[in-house]
Amino acid sequence: MSRIFPVIKNGKYRLLVSETVVLIPEFGLQIGLPIAEGKTIDINFVFLQELGSPGRYATEVDGPNLVLKLVNFVNALGAGLNSPIEFAIGASKFYLQLYGEGSHSGHLCLSMSIYSMDSLNA
Repeated sequence: MSRIFPVIKNGKYRLLVSETVVLIPEFGLQIGLPIAEGKTIDINFVFLQELGSPGRYATEVDGPNLVLKLVNFVNALGAGLNSPIEFAIGASKFYLQLYGEGSHSGHLCLSMSIYSMDSLNA
């Protein structure tokens, strides 16, 4: 039997990937995202803790890859974004939404979704 790959849309956005992972934040996280035949971008998550500082994020493009630095994101009460992070690699635009909850053991449960504009409805 063939595997079924559903097409999931949220308004004009098409879901490319949605995952939940449990990780050790100090090691970071790398996701390889296939965006075209034979073309992959890497999204590298870096988690930083700064005492007395509010939570924030910064992005930087490193060639064909995205580095996402999340400051004070590991929180037992949960942390997320108010709106998706928009980023572009070449001519392709993407939108990243995420939410995470830290644990007393130092692990982070991170849920993320990456979208692109639906070219059929754009």
